[in-house]
Amino acid sequence: MHRVLPRKAFATGASRDFFSRDLGISYEGEIEPLANWNRFENEQITLVALASQRPGSLLRGIILAPGETSLCYERLPASVRCHRPCRDFYYNVTYEALVVACGQWGARKVAISHLSGSGQYHEDIATCHAEALAHYCDANPESAPDSFVVCGCCITPDHLQGIRRLNAEGQSSKHCSIQITSETKGNATLLHLDWR
Repeated sequence: MHRVLPRKAFATGASRDFFSRDLGISYEGEIEPLANWNRFENEQITLVALASQRPGSLLRGIILAPGETSLCYERLPASVRCHRPCRDFYYNVTYEALVVACGQWGARKVAISHLSGSGQYHEDIATCHAEALAHYCDANPESAPDSFVVCGCCITPDHLQGIRRLNAEGQSSKHCSIQITSETKGNATLLHLDWR
């Protein structure tokens, strides 16, 4: 089944203006076209990293990450995304975003969108975010963020219950490296993720 999605992605109103002003990057000229490309046209699983271009910016940058409504997610085999979110997808997108935000940019406060369709948030997504964060912090304590916030209108406390099951047996797991290729496009660094 193919879903019809609106042809505009990303932020509107005040957040759009804030990102553009704070980062020193044109929303209409660069951010929005990259967000739309990554959501509607790009078949690869790609993080679009835009570091701030303005000294004194409140943000270190933004990462335009794919989610459930992205073309690349719809291209995943049905066997890995039917009935439940694809855990490898959400884990690796979150982990590699932390590598850029915290490891490269030095961000201490991180916010991530829920990366699901509106009203489609699933506790497995929150669990993947938490597991990726734990693995990143274990491997990189010197650049661990002070805070990590999941933003979304459809998240409830029930969605966070799966986090309690992480490491319930007391045996810690570790991150497995994946293949990443990068390229530059304007102010953006495109990080193509591949773990298959």
